[in-house]
Amino acid sequence: MRFQELLTEERTVGRELQHLEDLIFVDGASGGLEALDVLKKLGSDVSDVSIKWDGTPAVIFGRNEDGEFILTDLAGFGAKKYNGRVTSAKDLANMIMNRGSKELTDERKQYAVDMANTWSAFESATPAGVRGFFHGDLLYKETPPVQDNHYVFTPNKVTYSVKADSEIGKRIGRSNVGVVVHTFTDLDNNKTKADADALIEGKLFIMPPVIAQSAPKINTQAIDTIEAAVKKYAAGIDNLLAPKPGLSDIKNIIYTYVNQMSRAGDFKNLENRFEDWLKNSKVSANKQAKIFALPEYKYFKVIFALVLKIQALKNNVIDQLDQADQDVVANIAGERGGEGYVAANSKTKLVPRHRFRLGMD
Repeated sequence: MRFQELLTEERTVGRELQHLEDLIFVDGASGGLEALDVLKKLGSDVSDVSIKWDGTPAVIFGRNEDGEFILTDLAGFGAKKYNGRVTSAKDLANMIMNRGSKELTDERKQYAVDMANTWSAFESATPAGVRGFFHGDLLYKETPPVQDNHYVFTPNKVTYSVKADSEIGKRIGRSNVGVVVHTFTDLDNNKTKADADALIEGKLFIMPPVIAQSAPKINTQAIDTIEAAVKKYAAGIDNLLAPKPGLSDIKNIIYTYVNQMSRAGDFKNLENRFEDWLKNSKVSANKQAKIFALPEYKYFKVIFALVLKIQALKNNVIDQLDQADQDVVANIAGERGGEGYVAANSKTKLVPRHRFRLGMD
């Protein structure tokens, strides 16, 4: 299968957006070639590469079958034991304060007040004819302060600085609340990509995709070397990943291992820790025995070596994008760089795993 065809297929391992380096085990050898092709193209075209936002909390807003406006958070939207899909700012605050058995802390009280205060901005942005719900992440709950001619806000771990005189900066200045939207759920629970144009910008600023403004320099020689290795070991890689009787989830096992190593901050040892990890994992003893007995077992190490090589190229690209002069700049604790970028056409993400551990799968 050609890697271009993979873009139209549903991937069954991981999430909708894959880490670029994970394609070598998500889609096999063709996925590795796809990852390298994405990197090559970035050297001349970054028109589909946008900032990956680090917003919080997750918010869901829209209108029910009767046209009533609803604003809630992720816990409220999926609640079973209480009504989390409230229809007024007062009910939203009360819902947040009253749910759960834990003590009502000052932090939760403030969260309830803050969420209720965003109500009018979200409601005024949602046309009366909408039926269904937008899912997004809150970026700011009041107009951000201006520092050195930049709007500055920190929704979670990443601080964003936006040039006040840029187009995005001017729109932020006219707003009270900022959100980035991802998906839309209709009343039958069907999910699609959110259409931000269906919303009315005013008090609520709906962050558009912020596209990278300069292309990075790509080490094509390194790409050629990795590409040759992928092609050399393609048959062994694909045979290892192919479903087998009693062992149909090898890709998911690798996915779990890679993410746990990332969360532990031990990614550099990816090639050498798989056997020890597997023996202490939740994978059944019977399945472990089948894995160790695989004739293609040696290709685990090949795959992990390729993951690291592709990741190194990706990290270099991220560093260049982070350092470029752009309208929106991200930093963590004063160090330039944020949560990474999304390459929309390939449905991949360029995330600096060395900066983020928990929650980065």
